[in-house]
Amino acid sequence: MKQDLFRHPKLGASWENFALEQVLSLLRPREAYCYAAHGGVELDLFIPGKLKLGVEFKRQDAPKVTRSMRQAIQDLGLKTLWIVYPGSREIQLDEKIYAKPLSRLFGDTF
Repeated sequence: MKQDLFRHPKLGASWENFALEQVLSLLRPREAYCYAAHGGVELDLFIPGKLKLGVEFKRQDAPKVTRSMRQAIQDLGLKTLWIVYPGSREIQLDEKIYAKPLSRLFGDTF
């Protein structure tokens, strides 16, 4: 039964929506948006204002930086972009891009 769950085609989308709700609950931003541009650039969550934070949700063990993430940083003037994933280690992947385990976000301070 558990194996069936992990093979289900909707597992990734379900996890990403759960993680998005958790991040919004934690940060409680006044405004939050999804971002998509004509060239295929997209970002799961954009929190403007003081944070200027971008968030991508990836249900994978080793998240990677994409061209879309770099372009979103430039387009939106992001201070930081998080890739929230179900792993256990926080990793700086690029100058402004960090892989952040969902389970460890609740101990962070801003």
